[in-house]
Amino acid sequence: MIEAELHGLEGNSPRCEVAMGRLPAGMWVDRRSCHIQGTPTEVGSFDVSIELTVPDYEGELWQSVSIYVSGFQVLYWVNNGSNLQWGQSLEVKPELSGYTPAAGETITYSMVGELPAGLALDAATGVISGRLMQVGEFKPRVKATLQRDGQSWSTTSRDIEMQVRGPVVAAAESYFYLGSAVSTSVILQAPPEGASYTLALAPVGDCPAAPPPGLTFDAATGQLSGTPTTMGTHCMGVSVSISVDGQTAQYGQGVMFLVN
Repeated sequence: MIEAELHGLEGNSPRCEVAMGRLPAGMWVDRRSCHIQGTPTEVGSFDVSIELTVPDYEGELWQSVSIYVSGFQVLYWVNNGSNLQWGQSLEVKPELSGYTPAAGETITYSMVGELPAGLALDAATGVISGRLMQVGEFKPRVKATLQRDGQSWSTTSRDIEMQVRGPVVAAAESYFYLGSAVSTSVILQAPPEGASYTLALAPVGDCPAAPPPGLTFDAATGQLSGTPTTMGTHCMGVSVSISVDGQTAQYGQGVMFLVN
């Protein structure tokens, strides 16, 4: 409530009303007290002029009032959101700005856009959680709706940026010398907690399903061994099948080697 201070009425009853401009929706002027009351239900800047008159008296008084109503905001921050990995567990909680909880109020949440497969939004808490089971770039938003006394207000978050990459296969060593024995391992880097995986040779783009000449690859153990016989840059196509929480995905990748 915006209270008005009235002086010099000498016991007379005033009458106040909006003469120019308008108040935010949900607010009004009490004609007797001249107080501005109510609960604003829209955001923005409002300039209004209040006219005060007294019955049986000539003339009037004007008072200009500026009101700014800011809406509440819902914010989501994804830790390391530009470098997420398939199979990774994720939990993101909302932050509410410009809002103070009050008795009888409820806030519900709904998606605007699509989350990566494996994640879900809790409509009551606004928490996004689960395992990332889809590779790609995602920019969903969340809509928060506040309900109070039969009225509702909504706000939508900014883009929640998530870049989910697939599994990365790499060799412990990738630089070899011609004619020198090699024994190294090819592994899945930073596998998700609880995940299992298998490797296999497979053509990937321009990378053949074969190790560099002179070397052999044991897919069961991930060991690459032998003696390189050809100088140059070599690409070995590898397929990785990874499983976690009953979900399985398969990705192909070229592993690069240099023989000097």
